[in-house]
Amino acid sequence: MERQPNKVRDSRTFIVMMLIGLLVFGCIPEGSVRRDRPSGTAPSTPSSGGGSAAATPVIVLFEAHPPSVTVGDTCTFRWRTRNAASVELSGVGSVAVNGEKQVTIGSRGVYVLTATNRVGKSVTARRSVARVTIQGNIPAPPRVQPINRPKVNIPPRVKRDEVKGPALRPDRSPKPTITKTSIRPLPAPAVLSPKNGARFNKFPRRTILRWRPVKGASRYGVEIDCYNCCKAKRWCTDVKKTYKKAGSLSGTTYTFNFAGAQPGRWRVWALDRKGRPGKKSAWQNFRYTR
Repeated sequence: MERQPNKVRDSRTFIVMMLIGLLVFGCIPEGSVRRDRPSGTAPSTPSSGGGSAAATPVIVLFEAHPPSVTVGDTCTFRWRTRNAASVELSGVGSVAVNGEKQVTIGSRGVYVLTATNRVGKSVTARRSVARVTIQGNIPAPPRVQPINRPKVNIPPRVKRDEVKGPALRPDRSPKPTITKTSIRPLPAPAVLSPKNGARFNKFPRRTILRWRPVKGASRYGVEIDCYNCCKAKRWCTDVKKTYKKAGSLSGTTYTFNFAGAQPGRWRVWALDRKGRPGKKSAWQNFRYTR
């Protein structure tokens, strides 16, 4: 019975401690209590909503082939980019981030490639295509010179005053008949390909000439002319030079590699059994753009 007061005292102490604990923990702000996270887990960070900054776009390659063309011809642009979300080519519009495009060259000749990443940052590259303008008309082919006919030597007349001695009686014997022999040249072969005005965009520039056979021909001759090869803005034949010529072909085809991306022309003729050349075909113009 004497220890009862101690138990009452302990009960009161426990109640007081409980009240003090409730007061203390009730005053701690919400969210300030640290919660343990599983071992090895990185602490979470608030998201900014925009993600990490996008990498700067880079234009790795931007080239034009060929680098110089005539206004109105086509040029192939090639490009390669890195970190780009969209790419635009001036005069064309949106294109692939990597690729190539054939473009008809205008009078300005300057083209800009713009690469933009996904956050709107962009870089540009410029390419100026040199423009070659052919002034004046293409000169007409020379006229075919006629074959000289055989000449007959006629002795000159002798004046009566220069004759010594008695006067000569006029010669009444019949005069010899002079016959003129004419040799007709073989006609010009009919051209098959490439025909006049043909355009090629290929490399290497392997060109095959074809024509129809001519009756009575034993062989054929071919001449190829080149513009800007022997002299600027002139054909080789204009300056009395020959770019390429083959004078004894047994077949009706001829293959060669042309000089460059520029105009050219060709013509063909037949040779008879004695090697005499016939009429030449008209010049057939062609052009390489690559």
